[in-house]
Amino acid sequence: MIADNTWPNRFFDRHKPMPGVNLEEVLQKIQKSWQSQPI
Repeated sequence: MIADNTWPNRFFDRHKPMPGVNLEEVLQKIQKSWQSQPI
């Protein structure tokens, strides 16, 4: 299994949250997309 810290860090590095975006909402979207991907 991929290290938990690696993928999110790369994701946030490439897609910096825009001002006004709710971080919790972004995290929920990441968790949903992460769970939908079979590993």
